[in-house]
Amino acid sequence: MISEEKLNKFREKLISCERPLFLFDDDPDGLSSFLILYKMVQCGTGWPIKGAIIDVNLAKKVINYAPDLIVVLDKAEIDQDFIDEVKIPIIWLDHHKPVKRERIFYINPQIDDLGDDVATSYWAYKISKKDEWISAVGIISDWQMLPKDLDKIFRKTYPELLPKNVKDPKKALFDSPMGVLSKIFSFNLKGKTDQVLSSVKILSRISDPFELLEGKNPQTKLVLKRYNAHKESYEKILDSIQITDDKIILFKYFGNENSYTTDLANELLNNYPDKIIIVARESNNSFKCSLRSGKIRIDTILEKVLSGMNASGGGHPHACGAVVPSEQFDTFVQHFREELH
Repeated sequence: MISEEKLNKFREKLISCERPLFLFDDDPDGLSSFLILYKMVQCGTGWPIKGAIIDVNLAKKVINYAPDLIVVLDKAEIDQDFIDEVKIPIIWLDHHKPVKRERIFYINPQIDDLGDDVATSYWAYKISKKDEWISAVGIISDWQMLPKDLDKIFRKTYPELLPKNVKDPKKALFDSPMGVLSKIFSFNLKGKTDQVLSSVKILSRISDPFELLEGKNPQTKLVLKRYNAHKESYEKILDSIQITDDKIILFKYFGNENSYTTDLANELLNNYPDKIIIVARESNNSFKCSLRSGKIRIDTILEKVLSGMNASGGGHPHACGAVVPSEQFDTFVQHFREELH
């Protein structure tokens, strides 16, 4: 749990700046967190950032933008070298395993209660006190149900989006309109940078979820058009996956310019809850992986497997990501299988 004192301090730092730069994870939770806080301050700009780590390679681009505050949202790690290089105040809101960094204001529910990993977009809502529906999209996309305080408000305001009989994240994500909103957010973070930023800009101006779901104006129709184009590509990949009796569903794909690993892993887990899911996309001589499990903790397994490898990864007990060099991928899978026994 993050204290009101820390949330208020985060809010004060944000509203007192004039040119914030938001660096947010390129998934619906990261995007939702950005949209909520950007709408609160109505200034600055946001960049979706791929990968778990913000490293020094991004420093020059950030310095050139010349922000007076860097706001990091839903990123698992920031290199100290990046912090030292940019020399710009940084506030960081996250819910992954806590890390220690110097010269940064960092809030994370797991600092005080390891295991309390409520999605970042919930805490963005607690800071803003607005945009419940955007927060709900981010939370449910992270395979979580809404905390009680938000759930009460959201179900009363939007009963059509989250019916009373929907009480678990799996059903919310795959059997309610919230799943459509989740995929709209996710798929509009894919593609060419200019299209992604255009979609993010449109989403930052939407005040009502039905405006988006029903495509009530030319801007939301454009977001839906991009969603439908990606949905078609995504479903072709999903339909191509072969399921066997193996306890692991391992799916590798190549050459697609858009990454659907997270979306595929979530949907496969929904369809096959007793399986371990590994979805891996090869790009730039490495595999970007999403791992899921309904019953077995895979974060500790992943940590053991990656030890001694030139690879990185981590995440939550039942949902993780990893980046593995192509030449080590078969070894990675072999070691993962061995750790399951």
